[in-house]
Amino acid sequence: MTVPGETSVSETSIDGDQLPVTRKDIARRLSVGHTTIWESTSCACRDQPRAVERLLLTPEQAARVLAIGRSKVYDLLRSEELSSIRIGGSRRIPVSALHEYVGRLRSAQSA
Repeated sequence: MTVPGETSVSETSIDGDQLPVTRKDIARRLSVGHTTIWESTSCACRDQPRAVERLLLTPEQAARVLAIGRSKVYDLLRSEELSSIRIGGSRRIPVSALHEYVGRLRSAQSA
């Protein structure tokens, strides 16, 4: 639901569902580390944000997306159940690695 004076846009979640988003949600979503970041557009409608999908997540962001603890993410990285890359001294997890991990979990549970 949109508050009067709020601009409503939609966001595609990590599982492909369309979610309504208002401008107030944007700042909150940035602060909690969702996989979508926002930047202003270069067209005449600058007040409407444009969604840019992140390719890489921090372990903390991946933990939020998977709804598990940060320590569990580091355990998965150590055991190589969840793949990651290093950029300098930073560890980043590709969003595709999260999809692959969840797919493997689904396959193992259905077998």
